[in-house]
Amino acid sequence: MRKHVIVAAICVLVGATAACGPKSESATSPVTPKPSTTSNAPDAGGFIIEPGRIGPYKVGMTSKQLLDAGLAQKPGKNECPTLQAVGKDIGLQFDYDKADKPLTAVLLKSAGPHTPEGIQVGDTVDHLQATVGGKLVKQTGMYGEIIYVLTDGTKAIGFAATDRKIDAIEVFEGSDVPAWDGC
Repeated sequence: MRKHVIVAAICVLVGATAACGPKSESATSPVTPKPSTTSNAPDAGGFIIEPGRIGPYKVGMTSKQLLDAGLAQKPGKNECPTLQAVGKDIGLQFDYDKADKPLTAVLLKSAGPHTPEGIQVGDTVDHLQATVGGKLVKQTGMYGEIIYVLTDGTKAIGFAATDRKIDAIEVFEGSDVPAWDGC
């Protein structure tokens, strides 16, 4: 049985739906993010992506730990009903088996954060393969996208690609890419 996934989405992601934003009469009205008022918000551009973590967001953290560390905030009225990353929108989504259980995956859909080798969203698969090549295992995601997985023990990084361009990077436990669902 597949785990029930609760996703905390920053709703201005490429391809985000109007369901994440404020309710309105028009389903096509743009979603406007609320600027963060958190002064200690992390600098997302400097985040390093490693198996099991994107900057300070680590697989295994609980929602309480994310809130206590100032890395996440509770959603406002009429927003996706799960935690949201604080600071500048970097397109993070959080994946939990259940809301009160540890974080099982983090998904990134914006350029800036990068691996120690410099790989980030927007890079080509050719660059990825030239950089980490033989360590990658090719998988097919639930929407038909190709995901190149790099594992280190029980933690992993998945580089999701469409048309040989990386359009998302996800970190998780195990070797099987999680199924993403949500707002």
